[in-house]
Amino acid sequence: DRLIAAGADIESKAQKRTTPLIVASSHGRVDAVDRLIAAGAEVNAKSDDGWTPLFTAASGGHSEVVDRLLAARAAINAAAKNGATPLYMAAQKGHVAVMDRLMAAGADVESKYQDGTTPLIVA
Repeated sequence: DRLIAAGADIESKAQKRTTPLIVASSHGRVDAVDRLIAAGAEVNAKSDDGWTPLFTAASGGHSEVVDRLLAARAAINAAAKNGATPLYMAAQKGHVAVMDRLMAAGADVESKYQDGTTPLIVA
């Protein structure tokens, strides 16, 4: 909160053009995600690899963060450069609770990874 109040750039880019929201989402930091969203952080920002905050949260199995990002209107089917979507990553890693949330919110179960596999195939 102090950094944001002091004018810190909430869209600053780190290694591979990751934003603070992408990093907080990847670590499951619900408190930081809430603060960054409230401060206006771009929920659909993409890293060099095409990873979004929702992608990293789903990949890490962080259900609460996924809920926050979906509520903030994160693009549910935004694909990384390799074609992987948040649902694909959750399925690949066995994060069933995250898969349930994403499918309930309308995630595309037929989206294709670069090798042609879908979330249903890798689940």
